[in-house]
This record gives sequence, structure tokens and C-alpha cells, in this order.
Amino acid sequence: MAHSNCIPSERFLDATSEPQRRLSPIHGYELKPLVSLEEAVRPFETLIPNIQAYVWTATGNCEQPKDGLTLDESAAVYLYTMECMYRQLNSALRSEDRQQLVPYFSYLKLFLTALWKLNDVQDLVFRGVKANISDDYPKGKRFAWWGLSSTTTSLDVLQTPTFLGESGPRTLFNIQCFNGKMIQNHSQFSKESEVLLLPCSYFEVMGNMKQGADLRIIHLKQIEPPVVLIQPPFPSIVHPEESTSNEKIIMTSSNLIERQAIGRSGEIGSLYDIRTDQFVMGNLFNDVLPDSFIRRHDNFSASYWVDFHNSQKETFDNLNIEANLKLALMTELLKVEESAKYLKQTKANSHTVRTTFIYNAKTKREDLQISIEGLHEYFSSHAFENPDVTHVVIGIIWGVNVAATFERIVEKHDDVKRTEDALKAAFANPAFSISGNADLESLKISFSGDILIENCPGTIDGVIQVCQNVPSMLKSLNDGKGQPLTYILCSLKQIAERTKIKQNITRMVKEVSKQIVDRIENIFEQINDEQRKLNDFLDEMNSWKEFLDQEWFDLVKQKLSDFNKEELKLKRELSSLLVDIRSNLVKESKMIELIDNFSKHPCSSQSIGKFFEENENIKAKIQTLKK
Repeated sequence: MAHSNCIPSERFLDATSEPQRRLSPIHGYELKPLVSLEEAVRPFETLIPNIQAYVWTATGNCEQPKDGLTLDESAAVYLYTMECMYRQLNSALRSEDRQQLVPYFSYLKLFLTALWKLNDVQDLVFRGVKANISDDYPKGKRFAWWGLSSTTTSLDVLQTPTFLGESGPRTLFNIQCFNGKMIQNHSQFSKESEVLLLPCSYFEVMGNMKQGADLRIIHLKQIEPPVVLIQPPFPSIVHPEESTSNEKIIMTSSNLIERQAIGRSGEIGSLYDIRTDQFVMGNLFNDVLPDSFIRRHDNFSASYWVDFHNSQKETFDNLNIEANLKLALMTELLKVEESAKYLKQTKANSHTVRTTFIYNAKTKREDLQISIEGLHEYFSSHAFENPDVTHVVIGIIWGVNVAATFERIVEKHDDVKRTEDALKAAFANPAFSISGNADLESLKISFSGDILIENCPGTIDGVIQVCQNVPSMLKSLNDGKGQPLTYILCSLKQIAERTKIKQNITRMVKEVSKQIVDRIENIFEQINDEQRKLNDFLDEMNSWKEFLDQEWFDLVKQKLSDFNKEELKLKRELSSLLVDIRSNLVKESKMIELIDNFSKHPCSSQSIGKFFEENENIKAKIQTLKK
């Protein structure tokens, strides 16, 4: 293929062209028959001058298409990357007048069929705007980008002068996508690692931060939209007996599950039970796979954030923990490994400064090529026969997490806020000096994560230096890959269907709905708050120990002990229910019933409030002593 090398920066920087209003969902194009590219562009020949000449160029450069695409499908992608096409198509996709899209229906059918066939990119990608538009993206906002969004896996590319640059007002989008499409093999610009986000992709703003004087960084997470915003060009899964040359079996993001590693070791082919969120002994394969069976590519990116451990929910959100993995962690169905202990460090009282600086570096990605011929010859029959296996690892995102936790006990709540504000300033500007700042100099520092830090630094500057050295430290860890950060899981049943293996896999798997996960998360937030109140009360009593009756201390300590026992009992009950619901043995209504009755639970705010009311005499005595 003969390709140009200078990709236009415009389409990586056009987020301001996205409408702020909700548009009508896109449908109708999927009913069109698949036709040649030459025929697909005829309805808009009058809209784009010389379009047939561009088609001639595209088809001539796609005579040996890759990734299982037909010549016309590959050429449709190539045509989109030509300047004449992407402007016009995106203008129509972003228009409130859906009639403007109708002339493009046949092309859209061919183009999106090609994109749907490409493997999903589940990774951190970037795009930007040469302006400060951070006010349009407050944390928690959910929205759609209606057009096709060009992104890159390389932050360095985006920071070059021809793209976003390194000065002036800028907004950088860090996007955790789950079904981006790497179009490099079919692009006019084959040297660029361009990942295309599909039309009507839907996102949630996870964070919005200022970096220096002119740069705003907005963290986006791609999520499923509340309604179908664009119909797929054909069904996501087509069984072998129904498949045609243009409609092969497609493994889309909705068929796959992501689980963060959180310190757990696995490899391509590792067996997994999604009902218990545990790895199962054994592997799908009985021999080492040829290198050609696994697609490997570099995807280095680095990011960091600061967690003040005021809320477990906030910690999980910052780390993009998936909803059902959250549930397994909250109920302690899944135990946190020592390397990921920063996940479970929510403050137990109001006099603790506990702040964790978390540095995340991604290095490489590996994906099993499920559709490759001969894969089934390596299958182990044990994997399909084992009733404990529901899923298999078919992808791994590699890298490291390094967490430095700063901790100190202070006397007053004001001291906590002052120290946290000083830490915010220090991390916002690594050149910030802590010399002479007693609040920061007295902090205890500990490390956890995927790399052993032999000489733990005692200052913030030292922590920053350690993180800057992580890329060089990675070189000696698993051939530069680091440790598994995220596993991509595919159900055993889908693998059997995809590879035409005759296996009757009947294991029932059902995920708990997000609404229930959110309610349980709120319950554990309430439990943490009430535990903090009890601990604060005991701390306040200790300040007046010589003036208070010992039986009062015994009473509060017993309440704390009972509180912790009841919390553990609740976790065990929820974790047992979770496994049964996922195994389709009981209905979600059982868990809903437990949640609905939480106000009567010994750990509820109502119960702790009643305890304080019954022991108001202790508080009254302390108030008298203060006077």
C-alpha cells in the first residue's frame, strides 16, 4: 500500500464540534444491503466533488486487506481517513437534522461493518482541544460524542506542535475506552496509531483537573448508553451455521468482561470463575501457543492521581473499578492483595491524615486471536469439563501501579485540612518545596504496588523521583511488560461457539444490576461514616480519660467491637448472596430485601444515632469539662 505520512491534526482536535444537545438515535442505515464502495458513495456524489476518484485511490491501496476485511470494507475505512470524507460524514452525524445522514446510509453500512469486525481496543487513548473547555465537562457528567472521534494511544504525538502542543490554553481528554478501533492497517496514514471511537460513543466524566497554568486534563470513561444510540450494522454474534463472508462471528465489548488484576497473577488462557471472582487452577491450553496466536503491541501511557481516603467509593471511582468487582471487594468475596492494599485504606477517624499518591503506567497489551485457524487444537478438555470455570483470560493490559501513602495522626480537624491542602499543592507542582513545612516533614511514608521499592524515600520529592524512575525499573520486570493490570475475560461458552467446538456448557452466570451495586456501595459508605463517628467519640473521651468513668469507656469499646462483628457478618451474608445470584440460584430480590431492611441493622446511621442519644450523658460531661 502507498500511504501518506502527514495526518491532519484537525480530527484529533474537533471535540468542540460536538453538539451539546441530545440528538435522535441513528437507525435505518443497518437495513441497507452491503454493496461495493463504488456503489455506496453514489447517493452523495453531488455532495463531495470527485468522490469516485477518491474511491479509485482507496480501492487501489487496499488490494490486500488485513484483519479479515474485504477489499471494499478496507477501502471504506481508507476513504474515511481522506480529508474529503471525514469532514462531510461527521458533519452529518452531528446534525440535528437526521435527513442529512440519509445519503450516507449505504456507505455507513459498509464502513461500520468494517469497524465492527476489527478487534476492540480497550485502553487509555487521548484527544484534545486547543482551548479551555473544562467548564463544559464537570465531574459526573454523562454525554455522547455523536461523530466519529479520532484518538491516539501516544500522548507524545498529541503534544507535538502540529497537534495540541505544549503551551497556550489546552484541554486534554484521557479516555478509557472499551470498543475503540485501531484503523492503522486500513488508513491513508499507516504510521499513525489512530484509534477511532464509534459514532454515538457514550462517556462519564471521572475527573477534571488543572495541570499548570494553561492545561486542563479531563478523565473520561466510556460507558454503555442508557438507550441504543446507534443500531449495529449486523447482530453482535452470528452462529457458525448462519455466518457469511460479510457477517462473521464478532466478539464485541458487550461479550467481554474486564477485571482489574489488583495483585493477582494470570496469563493468556488462565481459567476464571466470574461467580466468585477467583482464578481457577489450570489453563485453556495444554501447550505453549505460537507467537502468531497472540497479538502484542506497545501502549505506553502514564497517569497519576491523589486519593485522600475519605471515601471508599471515591477510591474505587478514581481507580475505575468495575461495578461487579466493586461488589466483590466491598463484601470481601475477593481479598485485596498486599500490593493493592491502597484500595482498602479508608480513614477510620477524623484525626488521620492519610493520602495516597498513585502512579499508573501501562506498557503493553496482549490479545488472543480467537478466530485464528488451528487454535482449537491446543485446547485442554479439562477446561471445558471443569464446572468451576465460566471464563477465560483472552487479553492482558500490562504495566504497574505504584502507591505512596502519607500518614499522620493530628489533634484537630483543621490540622487535617491544612496538611491535605499542603499535599495537594505539593503534587500539583512537584517543584513545590516542603522544606520547613512541619505538616509535611512529619508524615510517615509507605509504599505498595507492583514494584519493590528497596530504599523508601522520606520526602515528597523522593516519591516523585521514584515514580519518574518507574519506566527504567520496568525494563527488568517480565521483559519490560511489568505486571498484569487488567484481564480481559471471555466466557467459555462463547469460545466454544466461536471455534466450533461441540461442548454443552450450561453454567448459568448473571451479574448483579448496577442499581443494586450502587445501593450496596452507599450502605458501606454509611458504615464507614458511622464507624468514624464511634472512633472519633472514643478519641474525644480519651482526651478526658482521667475525668470519665471507666464503665463509659467499656461501653463505647463494646459498641465498637459489636459494630465490627456485625459489619463482618453483613459482608459474609452479602458475599454468599452475590455468589448465589451470579450462579442464578437465587433472585436479586433476596439482596434487595436485605438492603431495604438496612435501617434496622446495628451498623446503620439510625442504630448509631440511637446509641448516641442513649448515652448523651457522656457527651454532656465532656462539654462540661471543656468549659
